[in-house]
Amino acid sequence: MASNITVDTLTKGGVTLNTDEIVDTNSTQVCKAWVNFDSAGGVSIRSSFNISSVTDVSTGKYTVNFTSAMPNNEYSIALGNKEINRYINGNDVTPTTTSFGLASQYPANNGYYTASFISAIVFSE
Repeated sequence: MASNITVDTLTKGGVTLNTDEIVDTNSTQVCKAWVNFDSAGGVSIRSSFNISSVTDVSTGKYTVNFTSAMPNNEYSIALGNKEINRYINGNDVTPTTTSFGLASQYPANNGYYTASFISAIVFSE
């Protein structure tokens, strides 16, 4: 059986928080997972939240694996990179509750490349 504690303010070390300022991590307005990784010379995750691993599928194609599954496969993903004249896309892999695919491509010819900086954030219910 779940228990509830109701308070108006919380204080720790002289810092007081109004409980209205506390973030509900179950909210749909909170990022559910994120990752920043380098794929040059093999995948290396720089930093992440709720990401267990990134799999190098082939040159420029990756599978990002969640530590805790999403409630469904209808989540939103925002992707980014630092490469000039190149882009990151959602690949042709259908997202699942446990992973999603992404790819790094050249816009001129849609060829795949190994990116040194890829980031992704995920929002879900």
